[in-house]
Amino acid sequence: MAGGMYTKMTPTGSSLIVNPRLISKELEAKIATAIAGVIASHDVSKLTTKLVRQAVEKEIRVSLTNHKEVLKRLMHQELRKLKAKKLAKRAAPEPWKIAMRRESIAKGLNCIYQMLREAAGFPDWGLHAIQSLYDLQAVEEGDILRLATLYARLIGALWLKEDRHVNWAVGSIPTPTQLVNAMSAVYLVERVGISHARRVELLDFCDRSPVVYGAKELLGWNPAESPPPTDDKNGPSIYERLTSALVVWHHSHALGISLGFTLPQLLQHLLLVYPYKGPSDLSPQEYEDQVHLVTTLVFVHTNHGRLRCETDLLPHEYLFLRHHIVYLLAQQDAPLLGDSLRALRCFEGSCNLVQMHRGMAYLLLTQREDGSWMTESAHNDPNQRYFLTMQAVWALCEPHRVGFAPAFPEATPMLELNLNVEMETPDGVFVESLKVSDVEDAAVDS
Repeated sequence: MAGGMYTKMTPTGSSLIVNPRLISKELEAKIATAIAGVIASHDVSKLTTKLVRQAVEKEIRVSLTNHKEVLKRLMHQELRKLKAKKLAKRAAPEPWKIAMRRESIAKGLNCIYQMLREAAGFPDWGLHAIQSLYDLQAVEEGDILRLATLYARLIGALWLKEDRHVNWAVGSIPTPTQLVNAMSAVYLVERVGISHARRVELLDFCDRSPVVYGAKELLGWNPAESPPPTDDKNGPSIYERLTSALVVWHHSHALGISLGFTLPQLLQHLLLVYPYKGPSDLSPQEYEDQVHLVTTLVFVHTNHGRLRCETDLLPHEYLFLRHHIVYLLAQQDAPLLGDSLRALRCFEGSCNLVQMHRGMAYLLLTQREDGSWMTESAHNDPNQRYFLTMQAVWALCEPHRVGFAPAFPEATPMLELNLNVEMETPDGVFVESLKVSDVEDAAVDS
């Protein structure tokens, strides 16, 4: 015997090294290989440590009686590898028509940048393009990510060359409209790393005490004090007022500017528009405003599509989008359809809905040769042509989420309160509709 090791004969006549002091890396690799062979040739549910040890000892001719911890560690390692291989085989199938969709998206992005280059000056939709491209590159990958990032920076560079502040003279007091536009511009261009020349002046103006403009001057109403006015028949609809307030709050909150009301105070007024109405219950403009409110709510709570939203968080919005996409398809309303598909995609499990596939199929079939989407009414309107194309691009993308909604946790209690109010309705319409939708999903998936 040398170094605590000796060889003995087994009953079969083979030799076995007994009691090795250390398990070298080379020996450990041999043990792992032997374990993998044992696992592959046996029913995993019936394997025991003793059975594996005996089989490995016979294979490598080394006693592992005093090294059971090493044996157990390597067994767990090989079992994890086996489990990973099985999971890899059950990987999620490739998204629906993904190659065709990515080709269509690339054509659409190229068209949008070409539209901007052909414009006489920086277009009114230029800032919206910067925001949309920035949000797109945050959730996409590969060529789409590179294109969106490149075009966002190029459009930002074009923005820098323009005289963008002609309506707000330096050192003067802006009008409420100019102030809202300035907040939006600062928020949007700084998302792509561009420093806005009026940022300091804007923050100083909003920091004055007493404030020059409050929510009532900027929005026409103060969500902290009263619901939006509904008696002005010639003014904006209640849906448009809520949408505008939500967008202005979002931009100001990102800049650290207080408007005198909080997000929960704004969301409490959603009770005025629940349950959402159908197209036969509203004028065409009011119905369009309602769709914009629904999609804006989803985008704000999901950080413009970066976060995945559970249906229980915004059930009213989920059911509205899901059921009204069919109507928008029937009407061939491509602008609202694109926006609604993008919002619906934020919800957990919505990618496999038959409505999603039908909506994307319609967009794939209606894209023009130059990469744009256009309706008869938008034929000579570059603004409508841009918005329709950008919304279609977003509707066709396959975003990768980086977390879960809501983006603003302080809104959760109010969202839960809104849910509970609807759930307490005596006829139980909402509860039943949700169950029916689940059954429909199962039928589609099968």
